[in-house]
Amino acid sequence: MKVLDILKQKGNKVVTIHKGRTVYDAICTLVEEKIGSVLVVNEQGEVEGILTERDILRLAHSNLEEIRSLPIERVMTRHLFVASPADNVEDIKRLMTEKRIRHVPVFENGALAGIISIGDIVKHQLSDLSTENEMLKNYISDRYPA
Repeated sequence: MKVLDILKQKGNKVVTIHKGRTVYDAICTLVEEKIGSVLVVNEQGEVEGILTERDILRLAHSNLEEIRSLPIERVMTRHLFVASPADNVEDIKRLMTEKRIRHVPVFENGALAGIISIGDIVKHQLSDLSTENEMLKNYISDRYPA
């Protein structure tokens, strides 16, 4: 299975926010969009980082008062792990596990093509397993089309 397979099913909508906006603005965006991360962009729309629920939780633990006024660019994760549509999902799943990340932006030819989460991967794998399970049951019960 390739990253492209997940993007075909999920779509390629990606929520972004400007790096000069506040962390509170990002929290509002996360809640309104019902998402766990937002890609942070500069004036040209280029991705410079990612802000996740974990980043915000760590900030709240250390200094809750700053959330309303602190610019995102001072909190965001700048080192991104990225994927391409042609990447194998197993490789991305391994990367997510090893690096303890849950969201990976997908770039194709230098342009943002989507974002996948560990939840997207699990959902896709469960669907595949369910289909395989049904086929095996049909095969065992001699209902498999031949």
